[in-house]
Amino acid sequence: MGVNLQAPYNASIHSCILDADPHSQKKLKILKKTSPVAWRHIHFTGRFTFYTNKNPINLSHLIEYIEL
Repeated sequence: MGVNLQAPYNASIHSCILDADPHSQKKLKILKKTSPVAWRHIHFTGRFTFYTNKNPINLSHLIEYIEL
């Protein structure tokens, strides 16, 4: 199930980063080297609790914290 959710989530983050600054050559160069199906930044160890929160994830707010 993780792959089914992770790839579209990562692809959405990539799109938001590019939409926020489409002319940034630095960001474009970095994003070309990354893959939406990459797992390196995901940690599936530990205990997880998922809630049925109906609020959507605000990707625009999330990418403010990503440093490229």
